Amino acid sequence: MFAIIRAALHLTRRPPPRSWLVLMFGLSFGCAGSGQLRGFPLYDASGEALPRERVALLTGDIQVIDGQNVSALGRWFELLPGCHVVTTSPEWQVRVESSASGILPPNGQLTYAMNMKAGYRYEIQPRLWQLRRSQFLIISAYEKDPGGAVMREFVPAMSETDLAGCQPPASPAQPPEQTLRD
Repeated sequence: MFAIIRAALHLTRRPPPRSWLVLMFGLSFGCAGSGQLRGFPLYDASGEALPRERVALLTGDIQVIDGQNVSALGRWFELLPGCHVVTTSPEWQVRVESSASGILPPNGQLTYAMNMKAGYRYEIQPRLWQLRRSQFLIISAYEKDPGGAVMREFVPAMSETDLAGCQPPASPAQPPEQTLRD
């Protein structure tokens, strides 16, 4: 898509009309939205990625998943179904009405034991709640079914015992190697 825009700009050597740019911008979102959401695979993806319906999709400002620092890998992750320990970033980028650029409120880190299902999406998101003149940042974690309906809300772990039973799943079994018989 962007190669077409670059080629068109290169051929004309003048800026395109604004209406053309708005149309191309809209088409790029339409193309991006037509496929299924994919994230960074946090499982052994040697070869081809698993189909979307066989993995759970996790999104949010996340720093650690199952003991692995993932802060530099983006905001979208694919995980195998099963229980995962997820720790949020210590700071969140939140847009507020009084600030066009947003704020970085420290919230401490929240850790969740999330039992994930294949084909479901898990979102950790900030919300601003206003009470009179004060604003509070509330971090929520949700499970959404394949249709987008919220199925449950997760509560952060309060102690190590809340996390004790959460063991990440093993990588999917590789098909057994074929042996040749004489």
